[in-house]
Amino acid sequence: MGIYSRDYLRDDEGSPRRFGGGYSGNIVKTLIIANVVVFVLQILTMRTVAYQTPLGVVQVRESLVQSWLALDGTKVLQGQVWRLITYAFCHDTFQIFHILFNMYILWLAGARVQERLGSREFLWFYLTAALLAGAATVLFDGLVGSQHVVVGASGAVAGVIIVYALTWPNDVWYIFGLIPMRVIWIAGVAALLDLYPMLQQLAGNPSADRVAHATHIGGMLFGYLYMRNRWQLAGLFGRFDPTSIGRVFRRKPKLRVYEPETPPADLERRVDELLKKVQDHGEQSLTQKEREILMEASRRYRDRK
Repeated sequence: MGIYSRDYLRDDEGSPRRFGGGYSGNIVKTLIIANVVVFVLQILTMRTVAYQTPLGVVQVRESLVQSWLALDGTKVLQGQVWRLITYAFCHDTFQIFHILFNMYILWLAGARVQERLGSREFLWFYLTAALLAGAATVLFDGLVGSQHVVVGASGAVAGVIIVYALTWPNDVWYIFGLIPMRVIWIAGVAALLDLYPMLQQLAGNPSADRVAHATHIGGMLFGYLYMRNRWQLAGLFGRFDPTSIGRVFRRKPKLRVYEPETPPADLERRVDELLKKVQDHGEQSLTQKEREILMEASRRYRDRK
């Protein structure tokens, strides 16, 4: 949870951020909906489970869905590797603010980061951040000899915050709606708040809170390396597009609309413009549509040979 689940934050860009307005937030909204759906399923599948302990049988309330999806390092090492991602779609059902703050920060920062990266790249980034944040948790728990069951999107959200802070460091958010603070400083304070208890654990002092600090740091570290090395995950994973999964369930039109291909001359002119944009502002300044134009141009040039 960390700072992402403790502070009231808002963006200071002149106008409020709304769903469906300003930036293209389709993937962000899809992620938020997925988290809410899983959260509801966690609640609806609560059950009473009896455990045998040295003091006798103890009965606890437990979610069936959460028992399948939560990050449990022991079970991951036994082969249940899906938990390294699925935990990021679960939240603490006894603390409603856990999911509310994570989803609020995802909406606040994620929509703009998605606009910068493109929908496909943003989704790959988010899922990879969740995966590596989960792996960092398992590794750190093994290092300090502790064992935690972790749920929450804050590891992936921490990665999004770092990308936002490194891209727009001077943007001002308001903590508790009152205290103005540059985003780069918010990210720095969040990192310190997570690093300090981790150092305490490494020194042999157990953590007194229930916050998965290693998960946050794992997400932050990936976000930093992603920006520093200018990684392109969509290209790394090939042609598979996770954003297209939802299209399977869409009703297909009865008529096909013919759209003529861009004439070669116009395509070459457009490619020249985009290459200049990359040279001036970097590859990350391209939108998803512009990336697709460059990919189409590349395909045409290969076919000529």
